[in-house]
This record gives sequence, structure tokens and C-alpha cells, in this order.
Amino acid sequence: MAKASRGLFAAQKLRKRRKEFRWAYAPYKRRMLGLDYKSDPLQGAPQGKAIVLEKVGVECRQPNSAVRKCVAPGTNVLLADGNSSPIEKLEQRWRISEIATFDPQTRAVEGSPIVDFFSLTQSEARQIGALEVVTEETGRRIVCSADHPFYTSNGIVDARRLELGDKVIVMPVPGVEKQPSRERVLNDEDVLKNIPPSSRSNRIISELYSKSLLPLAYDNGKIAQLARIVGHVFGDGTLSYSKSGNGWTGKFVASGNPEELETLGADLSSLGFHSSPVYEGESTSIINLHSGTQQVISGHYHILASTSIVLFTLLKSLGAPVGRKSDLTYIVPQWIMKAPLWVKREFLASFFGSELEKPRARGRNGTTFQSPSFTICKSEDNIESGKRLINTIRSLLKEFGVESSEASMKPSVIRRNNVKSFRLTTYVDSGFENLLSLFGKIGYRYQKTRETFSRYAYEYLLMRKRRIERAKEAYSRTLELRAKGLTIKQVSERLRDEGYDFGRGVVNSWASVGVKRTERLGSTARIGPPFAEFVRQQSDLNDGLVWETIAEVKRSNENRLLDLTTASNNHNFFANGFLTSNCVRAQIIKNGKTVTAFLPGDGALNFIDEHDEVEIEGIGGAEGKAYGDLPGTRYRVFTVNGVSLDALLKGKKEKPRR
Repeated sequence: MAKASRGLFAAQKLRKRRKEFRWAYAPYKRRMLGLDYKSDPLQGAPQGKAIVLEKVGVECRQPNSAVRKCVAPGTNVLLADGNSSPIEKLEQRWRISEIATFDPQTRAVEGSPIVDFFSLTQSEARQIGALEVVTEETGRRIVCSADHPFYTSNGIVDARRLELGDKVIVMPVPGVEKQPSRERVLNDEDVLKNIPPSSRSNRIISELYSKSLLPLAYDNGKIAQLARIVGHVFGDGTLSYSKSGNGWTGKFVASGNPEELETLGADLSSLGFHSSPVYEGESTSIINLHSGTQQVISGHYHILASTSIVLFTLLKSLGAPVGRKSDLTYIVPQWIMKAPLWVKREFLASFFGSELEKPRARGRNGTTFQSPSFTICKSEDNIESGKRLINTIRSLLKEFGVESSEASMKPSVIRRNNVKSFRLTTYVDSGFENLLSLFGKIGYRYQKTRETFSRYAYEYLLMRKRRIERAKEAYSRTLELRAKGLTIKQVSERLRDEGYDFGRGVVNSWASVGVKRTERLGSTARIGPPFAEFVRQQSDLNDGLVWETIAEVKRSNENRLLDLTTASNNHNFFANGFLTSNCVRAQIIKNGKTVTAFLPGDGALNFIDEHDEVEIEGIGGAEGKAYGDLPGTRYRVFTVNGVSLDALLKGKKEKPRR
């Protein structure tokens, strides 16, 4: 570094030196060469038009209140398999978990891996603030950050902007909490006992190891698929083998609707086994009834098959029945009986997808559900084994809080070999809590229609439960206010102010006559439309999703907030958390330069398509910091095809076609 100029002509020497070394000074060089202007895609303009080239996701480097939408510990996150987990328990296993996400375009629920898990510091949580959101129909609650986005009938709205009466999208069923277990299910010795004769045992064992199916434990990532497939074999599926050449061929055949068979085929593929395309056939058969009459049955059927001796051996080792089930003696496998509750749920739901009736409302008003039933057929010599099978299924149901009747027997058909078969039917009790446990904790698998209806039925019953709870609260409040000397009119008005929807006549009856059986309060009141009408009201949503109404939004003192990042472009989960910043890569129309622009607003990425014309503006400096640390992102989109992006997000306008 040169010495400072001193003495005579010091200023002249300083000026001369600065002139001589001016090109070594970076700001001078950038200014004289116009590097800032040349590097700016907008060339100094505050805004510019661009054409969208592609949609990309840019990860945030630090938790920032503008892009980190969090929920409180204890919030249940819906997993991709329909089970659930408190969000704090995902911290240890998020890398191997998949959660359910919602695609707003197709209005369908789909799975997504998790790519990150994080929590806000207490200071960040206090800065953002936490709110508790409560719905009217069921009293559903969630504690979340004030900027947490909810999918509403008016678009995506932050929690702080929710208003009473807003409709939000809800997945009704909670599923079963997924509890990890490392207990062993299957080992080499178990498989060797079930390998068909003349089969190459070494190859079968080796292939199971290569597919990570041996040794098999409850913490294996494929245990849910195996439980579902075994459950289907107990229902509409069949497992068989026959001699082929010098060895044996094993065959698994699944039957059902094409959509469900595609789902089952995807499960087989995830296990590493190939399956045939779905085959549609037509069949006509004549059956002989016990009464001596004959009946003609004809129709179409759909099947999917997998001819793999390895798959056959695996399913047989897991206790799946082989051959005609009506002639076999078997019960629910021991590994299912000892499994964690969520594995039992997968087995039962798959079996019920084949055998259990869908929810049906009956009665004059169509508001009461009849008892669902399931049936198995057994030959005359195997009736007792059929009853034992049903008893093991009933014992599984009890673990979910579901009561059912003993099996009733009715004649079925007489086969060609003169063997008589009988139908063993079990009814699930139609009690209120019983059906809530059945539809909410078990449901159906491989049967989309029944699964959807079970979600509707669960929500409908939950609404009724809420009505009963509110009636009991209002009755207690009525007695309390009357004891303080308030008149019937004053009590009625006070209840209305507190949010209770009960007329003056009901209040008068409670106060004057009283209630003999308080546990029956609200149980006979009409809770709303018939079940069929309720289902029609949700027709604009798919997969059993429903609308619920915001009843209350209030401050919460929660200072620990958690969230996770999904790999899916949907960037949401069923606490409606938003974790990655949605961006697009766009090309400036004026000079052809390419930039990455931020999309403000949750779900904004769903309103952008390639080749759309957007307007962008700079977000440099402190304003950029407000949107989070987005590496390389210095611009944001504010219009799409001439329409405000904010208006699109709020549902006020539709995006014009270009």
C-alpha cells in the first residue's frame, strides 16, 4: 500500500495517484463499464414482462417467517398410507416417511416423500405469533403460525386472514398412529418350510434378500403392502400353485374394480414383483341352491395376476391360504395378531375392501346408519373353522373399539360335487361410537368407492357427536344461568351469544321440565341434511374430502412450531403446511435473458404454466430478505397473463388462456 501524501502538493499527488490506480477500484470499474446495467435482466427498469420457461422449487437456507408455515407439536400429520403420526415424532424418521398431500388441480390426495424437517426458535415463533383455529361442524382444532395457509373456498388464505364462516378443506378420518416396532416377522427358516417341492430354495431365498424382504420385521418399509395383499387373499384374492415342467408355478390372482387393481399392482411393483395388465372377462354360471332351485349368474369381472414362485412362497409363509378358501382350515396369521395396530388396520381394511358392505343410511330421514356386515363361505365340513376365523377377526376389531356379532349361518349353494356350502355373516354393531371407530380407524383398502363413503360417514357421525356434546354443554349452561335468576328469554339470548344454536322452546323445556337422561341429549335431534344429501354437498371435492366452516380463530401461547418440506410440487400436507418457496424460471421478452422469479402466495405455482406471460419486479435488498433466503432469486411475479396473481390466489378472477 502506497504511503500517504505529505507536504507540498499533497492534494495534487493524491489526485494523480487515484487517477493512476482508478481501474483497480471495483466500484469505479463497474460504474465505468456499466456492468450493473449490463448484468441487470431488466436493464434498470423497475418491472418487465417475461415468458415462463419452466417451474422449479428453490429451497430456503434459513427458517424465515415469510416462507415457513408451522404447526404446534401434537398436530397429527396424515401419512401417505392413511395412517397418522404426531409431527414431532416424524423428526426421527422423516427420511423414511411419506405423507399425504393434496393436488389442487386434480383435487386428489397423493403421497410425497419428505425432504426436510425443522422447527422455529422461540423468538421466531413469538415474532410470527400462533393462532388456534376451530371448525363449527366437528370442533376440529389446530394450533399453527399466524401465516399458516389454509385451502378455503376463496382460495388459499393465511390463518390470520381467516374469517368466521369461511369454508376449509378437511380430510375427516384420523387413521391410526403409526408406532414403530423392530420385532421379527419372518426369517429364512420360516420361508424354507413353505417352499413348494422341486423348487430352487436357494434362488427363492436369494431373491427375497435382494428385494429387502428377508429378514422381515415390522419396521420394514414394505410391511404395509404385504399386510394389505395378505388381507386381499383372505377376501377376493386367491393363491394357488400347480406343477409346471420340472418345477412348480405359483400364482396370485386379485379381483376387483380396474382402479383398485391398478393400486394393488402398484403395491406388488413396490415389493419388486411384476403383475399382468388388468384383464376383463365375462362369465355365466348356473348355481344350485339348497332349496332345489337353480339360479343363473352372469356378468363382467376384472382380475390381475402375478405368476411368481417367489411371491407365492412369501405370501404362503405369511399365512395366506392356498387353494379354495371354503374348503380350507385357517385363521388370521399370528404375525398379524401380534402386529402394531396400524399393521392390523392395513390387513383388516384390505379384507373389508373385499367383504364389508359400504356405509348405508336408513330410516325415514336417512340419517341413521345400518349395521355393516361381512360374509365368508365355508363348506359343510369347515363351518367350525369358519367360525374360528371370524372370531379372530372379531378379536382384532375389539382392539380398535369395534364390537360385532357372532356369526350367523345361512345356506348358500350346492356345488357340482354335491358339497353344500354355507354363508357365515357377522354384523358390526351400529352404535354411534362403534361406527366412528370402524370408519375412522379402519376403513377400506383396494375399494375406492367404499373408502370414500367411509370418510363421508365418519364426518357425518362426527358432526352428530358434536351436536350431542353442544347440547349437553347448553343444558348445563341453562341450569347454571337459571340458578343465577335469569329469565328464559335472557337465558336463550345468552346461549345464542355464546354460539349455541337452540331455540327458546328447547331452553324453556330444559329449565321447566328438565331432562331425565342427559346422556340422550341431542341424540334424537335432526342434525342436518340426510346422509345422501350431505354427500352431494361435497361433490366438488374428491377422495372423501369435505368442507368445514371456521367457527373461531383465537390467539395461542404456543411458542414451539414445527414443519416439514415435501418433495411434491403440491408443497402441502394435511396440516396445510408450506415449506418450499415456489418459483418459476422465466425469459425476459425484451432481451431474452433468463431469470428465476419468486411466486408470493402459497399454491401460486399451481396457477402458472409454461409459456404463460408474466410480469416481474425486483425484490432486492431488505425487501428480498422479507421473502426468506432464496439463493439466486431477486425477482417476483405479480401478474399472470395480465391478471393479478393475488386475485388468482383469492379466487376473484380466472387466469385467461394465452
